[in-house]
Amino acid sequence: MAAEALPGQRNLTRNEAAVLKHLLGRRSGSEEDHIRASGLPRSTYLDIKQRLYSRQVLEDRYIPVPSVIGVPRISLLLARPFTEARVRAGEFLCRVPGAVLVWSGVQSQLAVIFHPSLAEAERFERVVGVGATLGQKSVHLLLRADEPTIPAFFDYEGAWNHFCGLEGASGYPRGLPLTAMVRGLGPTLVGRPREAIEQLLRRPFGIGVSERAPHRVGPATLARSQRRLLESGTVEWRTFLNLKNLPNFDDRNITDVVFVTGELQHPDALYLTFQELTGESGVYPFLLASGGERVLLGILASRSGPKLVTSGAARPRSAVFPVISRHLKAIEVVREPLAHLDVLRSHRYDLLIPPQQEA
Repeated sequence: MAAEALPGQRNLTRNEAAVLKHLLGRRSGSEEDHIRASGLPRSTYLDIKQRLYSRQVLEDRYIPVPSVIGVPRISLLLARPFTEARVRAGEFLCRVPGAVLVWSGVQSQLAVIFHPSLAEAERFERVVGVGATLGQKSVHLLLRADEPTIPAFFDYEGAWNHFCGLEGASGYPRGLPLTAMVRGLGPTLVGRPREAIEQLLRRPFGIGVSERAPHRVGPATLARSQRRLLESGTVEWRTFLNLKNLPNFDDRNITDVVFVTGELQHPDALYLTFQELTGESGVYPFLLASGGERVLLGILASRSGPKLVTSGAARPRSAVFPVISRHLKAIEVVREPLAHLDVLRSHRYDLLIPPQQEA
């Protein structure tokens, strides 16, 4: 029996599921390149694309290389506040300088914070350590922004493809962008490079966004200076699923997000956990990060059965927990129903660059 659908959900057609797969996996390129890669007629592709965006299934964002905008540390926090402190904890996290994402669930809260300075990172680490607001069981990964410690950063392509039984992934897993080939861009942004980056980060939210259709936020109409930032890797264009508006497919739906935390048992534990989850269990984490000995995974799941999201293929799959426990210890699992997940902030990288000071 299929799990109960969330409000507003409906079944996607096979073509709609295929276009959604393509949109999640695309990289920079012309609209015509994207249409050809989808394999669908032009009119069909464009109509479905506009429909998916108008129903707020997807959201486009531009993510900067952290070091280019002067971010030295990044926090990934899975907080476990007491029930009575849930609202207060969410409000606190939204006030932390550099907080680009805040989710508030029934049992936990997830935050991604691009710390603007080492002092801010250390201050936040002390707050987490006290535990009064965010809970004693919080898991905090404080990561260097220039190291590849987040190999999957809210990349939903693998999970969606497997959920729909669609073959192939063009980019999964995509992590946080790390390096830029453009020379002359450093921690202090001045002049036109700074202006071009700021315009990109604010593109989904800035002046005139109300007149811009959501499916036109991508790079097709960007100025040359902004396209160069994408081509160099200074800023990355990404398309994310809106977890509050996920459609059904084939009378099945995604109902939960599962967070898994643990400690590495050996140096290759992170890589092998990912390899065996995708290869043996058919599970494709959208979030995978490690800091020191700690690991954080984010996985989409279904309440229609005990297993995590699967395409229903007949091939036997290895159980998830035995795979994870081969390489991690001190494992904890938190399951959050999407119906009760409050997205307090969703990939707001435009908040990372403060307005320029007048001379």
